[in-house]
Amino acid sequence: MENKPLEEYQPKTVNLDLSKAEKKYTQITCPSCNGEVPASNLQLDDKIAKCGSCNAVFSIQDEISGLMKASPAKKEMARPAGIDMYHFHDDLDITIKQPLNALDAVLAGSAVLFFLLFCLIYFAKGEMFWGMPISLAVGVYPFFQLANRHKHFIYMDINQHFLNVKWRPKKFYSDISISTQELSQVYVKFSATTNQAILYGILDTAEGQKHVKLLSEITGTKARYLEQEIERHLGIEDYEVPEETR
Repeated sequence: MENKPLEEYQPKTVNLDLSKAEKKYTQITCPSCNGEVPASNLQLDDKIAKCGSCNAVFSIQDEISGLMKASPAKKEMARPAGIDMYHFHDDLDITIKQPLNALDAVLAGSAVLFFLLFCLIYFAKGEMFWGMPISLAVGVYPFFQLANRHKHFIYMDINQHFLNVKWRPKKFYSDISISTQELSQVYVKFSATTNQAILYGILDTAEGQKHVKLLSEITGTKARYLEQEIERHLGIEDYEVPEETR
């Protein structure tokens, strides 16, 4: 058996450069007296702090933004089924197949209810009267809508000035139009009641920051993909939002 040099059996030393480790914390110091400000003196919602030594009040917007942008990068997502995208010059058109929602369930339930009502009236009266055609028409309409669900879409148009969202048919959803110049971030939050994803946009307006619901009742995969593509198209740098569901 060949004898190996003793050095090959010695444990190898691995050098770790801790200076390159990702920093996920920060310490707040007062710009007036350079004193360290404790966490109890920070108001994260308002993004301000108060120094306990000199009582100076100052903004911590930059520190909070820095922590958010230091969050791990999200994994690149492939386009899920039910979403089509079209690029034309500087415009991005997205077509999303409408999900089954509470209104569809109500339509299906009302169709059965009014059809049964029609049958009861017919057997009770034994003849046609004004209420029977109405109940039959109201019962047939939901079936017609459900049978044509393949034609129900959500249209999202993003250009240099506006982001527009339209449901067709509308199903009581109002059209949305927001300024792309004010849109600073897009994030996904899950509903606590339906467990469906909700797509939000953060607007930096003259009146302050606003969170606007862009799209609801879709799957988490579709919502995160839309977040990715909207931010990419508009050149928005992604960061972790406190309200976001990870």
